[in-house]
Amino acid sequence: MTSTPGSEIVSIGSTPAGSALADREGVLRDLSRHLAAAWASFDQPRPFEPEADPQLLERLGTALPADPSDLQAALGDAVHVLESSVSPSRPLFLAYVGSSGLETSVLASALTAAYDANLATAAGAADLLDQQAVRWVAEFVGFPAAEGHFTSGGQTSNLTALLAAREQALPGAREHGVAGHRTAVYCSDEAHHSIVRAVEAAGLGRRALRRIPTDDQRRMRVDALQDALARDRADGVTPLAVVATAGTTLTGAVDPLDGIADVCAARACGCTSMAPTDCPRPPPRPPATGSPASTAPTQ
Repeated sequence: MTSTPGSEIVSIGSTPAGSALADREGVLRDLSRHLAAAWASFDQPRPFEPEADPQLLERLGTALPADPSDLQAALGDAVHVLESSVSPSRPLFLAYVGSSGLETSVLASALTAAYDANLATAAGAADLLDQQAVRWVAEFVGFPAAEGHFTSGGQTSNLTALLAAREQALPGAREHGVAGHRTAVYCSDEAHHSIVRAVEAAGLGRRALRRIPTDDQRRMRVDALQDALARDRADGVTPLAVVATAGTTLTGAVDPLDGIADVCAARACGCTSMAPTDCPRPPPRPPATGSPASTAPTQ
């Protein structure tokens, strides 16, 4: 191993056979070979997903081993299990809107995991990259002045947005709770099930969720939303947030975001947009007529 003077970058020259580093290099070569084979196979459709063989199922049912396994052998076993699993990357996989990550994302994830960057104050460069990526996303979705942060997934994003809406509608709720307040959250009857979990986790109660009917394109009906808001206002209920879906999980239906934002702006109700995991770059369009402050993409 050698290092460049004045640099912390280590380059690998000749590595003694049998050393721990040589073992790691062998594992990395095997892993690279497995990844290359997997990526090549993803271009080939499979008419059906293979069932796990009985021998594999038997091995998965064994007790916790007392001794460690050989890492290269364990990688081979993992590949065997994954090859017997559903792969969203294959051409004939048409379920849901999610897809596998890009090859560059796989490599970047491995690199960042190796450095164990936790985005705390000690990881200043990683934190700056995180902030820059947030700015890029904000610009991409049309909120260049917005702030935000990345979460582990859509479910946490939806919960975060709902907690922000709760604090806006009920200042001090984070400190004092929501006891004594009757609130409502609105979403279409096609919205993701994580909205129910977010309402529960926010302490609002499942009965606070209003499922708004959809049209023949499975999009939220703006007129039905207006009626629900009016009923709740008349009944003394505080509308907390409207969750508009920008691509439902089952059909990819997009709620009428501009119309929903207009309703929310007129009635001083927060609006959050739940977006799909994977979507193409939208074409340029005129600015939305709704109040920019009334919408906040979460995902």
